[in-house]
Amino acid sequence: MPRGSRLEVRLGETIDVKHVASGDRFTGSLVAPVVVGNIVAVPAGSAATGEVLVAHRRGMFKGRSMMALTLTQLEVNGTQYHIDTSNLARTKKGKGRRSAAFIGGGAGMGMLIGGVATGGVGLLVGGLAGGGAGALGAAFTGNRDLSIPAESVVTFRLQDPLTLQPETQVAVR
Repeated sequence: MPRGSRLEVRLGETIDVKHVASGDRFTGSLVAPVVVGNIVAVPAGSAATGEVLVAHRRGMFKGRSMMALTLTQLEVNGTQYHIDTSNLARTKKGKGRRSAAFIGGGAGMGMLIGGVATGGVGLLVGGLAGGGAGALGAAFTGNRDLSIPAESVVTFRLQDPLTLQPETQVAVR
């Protein structure tokens, strides 16, 4: 199989940055056969194993969620082959601006309510309370980390050519 051969893999489990760590393994199976010339080099359904290279959750208020995966092993007709593939990398941006809006909006609303209700001291107390409520709202709403559900199809490409044993190859008709 030449360098750059495309491997479409259906994941066997959900890969979520909340529940995996760098070095964890995942499994899957090839969705489509890999055909080289008129030979099926790797049949559809062949087992694949990969590794989580990076799994980083984003923070409550800012930062990026990052995940990187690679395939490390392919089973072809009962024979295991160690492979080197391109990395599947995904990132998801943090919500820094959104958090600032929540906190600032909460503080402003608290100041308005406190100022109207009791005057100067209420303005300060209301601003602090409103800012705290805004921070809580920012922390517990909409912070979705990266997740690739089970049964998703992801694509990798071989980084190095792979030589298969001749008895594992089948001609395409």
